[in-house]
Order: sequence, then structure tokens, then C-alpha cells
Amino acid sequence: MSIDAASAAPPPPVIAAAEPGNARAHLACGIALRLAGRYDEAIAALEKAAALDPRDHAPAYETGVVRQLQGRVDEAIASFERCAASRPDFFAAHFSAG
Repeated sequence: MSIDAASAAPPPPVIAAAEPGNARAHLACGIALRLAGRYDEAIAALEKAAALDPRDHAPAYETGVVRQLQGRVDEAIASFERCAASRPDFFAAHFSAG
């Protein structure tokens, strides 16, 4: 009998709902929603993660990725620049911002 790891764990949106004050749970939810192509929901989860932990650079970076996928280039660049400002050693943000 094989176990599918993806179905063994609760999906990130369920985890985020169970832990509404957990910024990392909302970040994981946002990433999962991005990967599922649910961009508007991903943005909402990433905004929640950023509000819960304003010092974390990851929500800004992930927001940039989503905005880029949506074709909203100016907003993507602004998100990458926010990420780079909060974490200057995170070179992916500098590269993505242009």
C-alpha cells in the first residue's frame, strides 16, 4: 500500500484557517493557492501573512511572483522591491525586480 503525501496532510488553506494568527501558515496557503492558479486568493493569504509578520520578506516576494503571473508587472516590481528593501541579501528579489 502506498501513501500519497499530498493527500496525507491537510491542505494549506485548512491549516491557515485553523491557525489564523500564524503568519507562516498564511504564507504556505498563499504559495499553495498560487501553485493552484488561484491568484486572487493567493494574494489575500499573502497579505494576511505580511500583516501578521511585517518583518518577513517572503510574503512580499511571493506577492511579486503572483503579480508577475497575472501580468501586473508594475505591482510585481513594487513587491520585489519591498522584499529587497527588507532583506537586502535575498538576491532573488533584486534579480526579479530588474
